[in-house]
Amino acid sequence: YFKESYGKNIEDIFEEFDPEPIASGSVSQVYRAQYKGKKVAVKVRHPGVDKYIERDINILFFISYLASFISPSYEIPVSYSSLKKTLIEQIDFTFEMKNLNLFNEMFKDRKEVNFPSPIEENTKEMVLIESFVEGHPVTYYELNRHPLNKVIARLGSEAFFEMLMKNNFIHADCHGGNIFIEVKEESYNFFTEVYDFVKDLMYVLSYRLKAETVDSESLKQLYLEYCKEEI
Repeated sequence: YFKESYGKNIEDIFEEFDPEPIASGSVSQVYRAQYKGKKVAVKVRHPGVDKYIERDINILFFISYLASFISPSYEIPVSYSSLKKTLIEQIDFTFEMKNLNLFNEMFKDRKEVNFPSPIEENTKEMVLIESFVEGHPVTYYELNRHPLNKVIARLGSEAFFEMLMKNNFIHADCHGGNIFIEVKEESYNFFTEVYDFVKDLMYVLSYRLKAETVDSESLKQLYLEYCKEEI
């Protein structure tokens, strides 16, 4: 694929490239690499995926055609060309690159929500190079009952509804493997990092401390206790 897409070998494009994939799905595999001194993720489409999709569409429409003799309700309510075009776009990484750029533009003013940044000059139909996202899958926090789970849940809900209600453009594949969380130490400081997402708790915490002013360390400890009680 690299030779076909770039006319070059892998070592001519990347300073480092780990041949062991770090993730794999039905359409592609993801590798870790270094590109121009930066750590990147390289998404490579599986060979023949486009042909498999075309074959499956042909089978689907043929079955629908036969079933329509039993009942017209079995007819597929879209044209063959329309469905094929939509599915082929799903595996063309130049479309994914454009979508990533759009998501980054949508959330440019929210530092707590980030999307990978594609490397446009070397992204092709079958190969997507993007910034490497650090952190743990969101399922890690769910399974380990992390004390910031409530903050993470609220942040995720706000981000999704902002896509849905404000931008009318959503990420339609929000499973655990596509959402990574990076919790930094300063995230525990409510006045600087997560105040906007837990402000409804501030009154409760301040009341329990019986103080008009509180230091961030006391607030942090009390919040951790609060989370444990709620869990």
